Amino acid sequence: MPRKSVHSPSKGGSPPSHHSMQASWSDADTHVLLDLVATQKAKAGDGLNFKTAFWNAVAA
Repeated sequence: MPRKSVHSPSKGGSPPSHHSMQASWSDADTHVLLDLVATQKAKAGDGLNFKTAFWNAVAA
């Protein structure tokens, strides 16, 4: 029988998640975001994993 870590969640799935508000993006907002991603993609590396500073700047 495989071992189970004491840190593993119990069977039955994930704990209940908190509900958050959904974002509503206009087409213009989406295009601005995609333009920023395209111009800054070198900073993200091969996996397009942008750092927190990028997302904070986008949100501002």
